[in-house]
Amino acid sequence: MGTIIGLLLNFGDDRPSTMLAVSGGEPLLQKEEVLKLIESLKARTNYTVMLATNGSLVEENFINKANELGLDGIMTSFRHIDDEWHKWYTGGHGIQNTVDTLKLVTKKFKGMAVVSLIPFSCIDMVAFENMCRFLHGINPEFVIRIICPFHDKHEYEECCEKRYHKVEEIVLRYFNHVDRTNYFSNQIKGIRYKIETSGNRMKLVKTHEWEKRKEVTKIG
Repeated sequence: MGTIIGLLLNFGDDRPSTMLAVSGGEPLLQKEEVLKLIESLKARTNYTVMLATNGSLVEENFINKANELGLDGIMTSFRHIDDEWHKWYTGGHGIQNTVDTLKLVTKKFKGMAVVSLIPFSCIDMVAFENMCRFLHGINPEFVIRIICPFHDKHEYEECCEKRYHKVEEIVLRYFNHVDRTNYFSNQIKGIRYKIETSGNRMKLVKTHEWEKRKEVTKIG
């Protein structure tokens, strides 16, 4: 685990503004390893450490350990209120698993309870508002993270122009806390890594990188 931490320390400034999200696939398929990683990160870095999960495998014992280690936040993906669609996204786990996780996180977790929503074009605004109303019934204090799916700059701009503000307008009817980092930051950079092992050696392999810059007009 020390090797992994050493690798992670090489890619960013060691400060809270660097957010490290432990994700997958589904990271909690390896719960003990995830807990060891969280423990090492919180002990040896100043990163804000988040766990990104589809909510299918979270249980109370894990939450208790995450609290002890000081995990900063759990970000649960909520993709659709329809059970069949949800099973497709999570590989067969029904929506009730995620609902139970959201209730457990609300009741037991001491850090940020974040819900990430992706307003796919196949979800109309009525269905999206039903999702928000449903989530509000679980916890009106959720931090909502709106993620626009995109593969290139054109798709990103189109998503932002046509959908983001309408989606946020709906979210704000039900929640006071919206993570606007991705949309409103003048500059934001994200990198996705995976850990590869060969014998006793480990290395971080960059799989995806993106950077968004807004043109800032200077007055005067």
